[in-house]
Order: sequence, then C-alpha cells, then structure tokens
Amino acid sequence: MGKTRKINLKVVLIFVGLVVIALFFIFPFVWMFLASLKTRPQIMSKSPLFIFTPTLENYRFIFTEEKFHLNFLNSLIIASSTTGIVLFLGTLAAYGFSRFKFRGSDNLAFTILSFRMLPPIAVVIPLFLLYKYVNLVDTYPGMVIAYLIFTLPFVTWLMRGFFDEVPRELDESAMLDGCSRWGTFFRITIPLSKSGMVVSGVFSFIFCWNEYLVGTILTRDRIQTVPVATATFLRQFEILWGPMFASCVFVIAPLLIMLFFVQKHLVKGMTFGAIR
Repeated sequence: MGKTRKINLKVVLIFVGLVVIALFFIFPFVWMFLASLKTRPQIMSKSPLFIFTPTLENYRFIFTEEKFHLNFLNSLIIASSTTGIVLFLGTLAAYGFSRFKFRGSDNLAFTILSFRMLPPIAVVIPLFLLYKYVNLVDTYPGMVIAYLIFTLPFVTWLMRGFFDEVPRELDESAMLDGCSRWGTFFRITIPLSKSGMVVSGVFSFIFCWNEYLVGTILTRDRIQTVPVATATFLRQFEILWGPMFASCVFVIAPLLIMLFFVQKHLVKGMTFGAIR
C-alpha cells in the first residue's frame, strides 16, 4: 500500500511539473493573442490587463489597410512549392546515397551538407545581384530557388538517415519478386519512410515560412512574405504593437495547426524509426 502511494505521488509530481513547463512555454503565445485583441492604450498600460473588452480592430487594420492576406498567400505559395520540390528531389538524392555506394560518395554527401552550414548572409547579396541581372527579384521562382539552396541539403541528409533504417533485404526481396528499382522505391522504401518525409516536410515548411533575411532582400511589395510584412509595423517614429501582434498570430497559427495534424508522424519520425 505504501509503495503504491509512493508511485502515485511520483506520478502526480511529474504531471504537475509537466503542466508548469507547458504553461511556461504557452504563456507567451497566449499573451500575444490577448494583446492582438487590445487597443493601443490597453497594450501600453503599466499594469497587465487580463480583463478587457476585446476588439478586432487590429485584424481589420492588417487585412484592409495593409493587405496582409496577400502576404499570407505569398508565404503559403512559396513555402508549399519549396517543400513539395525539395521532398521530391531530396528523397531521390537520399535514396541514391543510401543504396548506391561509389567512390567519393561520402565526400559528395558531406559537400552537399556543407551548403546547409553556409550562413544565408554570406550568399544573399551575390544572389541578389544575380537575380537582378536575370529578373528574378520579387518573383515566386526566385524565392523558391533561393530556399531550395538551403533546404535541399538538409532534406537529403535527413532522408538518407531514414532510408538507412530500411533494410536493404526488403529491396532485394521486392526485386526478386519482379519489382523494378523504381517500383521498390515507391512501393517499399517510401511507405516505410513516410514519417521521415513528414518530418522533413515540416522542417522545410517551417524554415521557408519563418525565413526573414532572404525574403527581405529578394522581395519587394509584390510577393512580400509574412515575416517581412510583420517587420513593416516597426515604423520610423512608432511601433504598431496591435497590428504586429495580430500579424504574429497569423504567422504562428498555420504552423500550430499543421503540427497538430502531423504530430503522430512527427514523434515517430524524430525517433528515426525502429525497423531493423
């Protein structure tokens, strides 16, 4: 009986600790959402206001005065297109590195990874000059190509690890049964690495969605992304706190919704599978 009480007390303490940690990380998002429903005097109040009359004026301002919905659409198009392309190219490259060994393959794989280590600030200015020469500044293809430079090496290396977890004996068995290499790839390897593709896609989408530096330099008003548009509320003589909080809600909300629906695959993928 005493041992059971001790175990129950331990479980309760762990649960309370996890709740406290969760509240610690959730509170900034709750505060941001509440601030987006406040007027400027309420936001600038010396004492925090938790009871107030909410207003949607900040949301009306960003969608009617600032056309924030166009920035939202730009980010959605760029992030989705980049994620789709990088998953297709990255999985093919990763499968090649995982299944075919040739002289210098490891060195080539490390060279590809080194592009991910390259800081964007080191290449964004030369990239801008090149884009200006070929008229790719402030265009969807230009932004997608720029993001591919940084996401493709990451996805290639990540998916290579997932493909290495799938035994090669499964590929050989499928080909002995008459399946082609492409058939083995799409029918055996890809389904078994589905969680890895979800993880790679989520990280790629988040990177493209949140990226600020490249978007600032390579875009103008036409295809401005949401992080860049949010920074425009830092005006020369004032900061529009209400609209900024409202725009931040729309920056974070899609990511939270996406993570909610893919959390099962995300947790499974982060463990790198258990196929032996």
